[in-house]
Amino acid sequence: MKKKTSTIIIAVLACIIAICLVIIVRHVWIQKNNNKVYDNLQSEVHNTTEQIRDTVAIEDTQEPISVDFNVLWDTNPDIYAWIEIPNTKVAYPVLQKDGDDDYYLDVTVEGNSGLPGSIYSQASKNSKDFQDFNTILYGHNMKDGSIFGTLKNYRDVSYWEEHPEIIIYTPNQKFTYRIFAAVVYGDELIPNKYDFETIKGRQAFLDSIYSNSDSRSIVDSEIEVNTDSKLLTLSTCIGNESNNRYLVIGVLENK
Repeated sequence: MKKKTSTIIIAVLACIIAICLVIIVRHVWIQKNNNKVYDNLQSEVHNTTEQIRDTVAIEDTQEPISVDFNVLWDTNPDIYAWIEIPNTKVAYPVLQKDGDDDYYLDVTVEGNSGLPGSIYSQASKNSKDFQDFNTILYGHNMKDGSIFGTLKNYRDVSYWEEHPEIIIYTPNQKFTYRIFAAVVYGDELIPNKYDFETIKGRQAFLDSIYSNSDSRSIVDSEIEVNTDSKLLTLSTCIGNESNNRYLVIGVLENK
């Protein structure tokens, strides 16, 4: 009887282990294939200025847009911008889903469910023209460094000095942001906590950044930022810290 019971237990455990292995392999396979979507876009999206001028209305006086949005829109019409941090892994489309603020949290640019998800903004909180006081982009802190997995490197001052800017491309404009803060922050939804329609709300947010006391946070107080500035905040999670987020914040240079 004992031998039979032991055999059953071993069989059950073997089944559980097998199921777990299948789930893990499937998860890795899905993530690997989802990452390929972004790798392909990164290799295809940059086009010549002449080709882009043939399809997008860009005045000769404007800085050329080097991102082919027709390639992006063929993949997903919800794409409205492209983000790059030069010489890093950050080179991705930015999406926004009307009616579902967090749709792209775990949905890739091609509509595949699962990690690494997408970089996105919330339609109820931010417009697509980057003219809000604080445009917030969300993305996963992936272990392989994809999406926003390299943002934590800004805890190192030398890394910051080597990668001081964030570039945003839209179909007709290029925005350059100078990074002035990389901070550990609470997990509250920032636009709900601060009323960015008011000077008081904007200043309160800036005060919360400049007064941040976490030892892992760095703020460059020499870069001019005020309530009339246009900010770009990149927000990602911190492993094993569900109550915190990591923010890398830039201020628009080319108004």
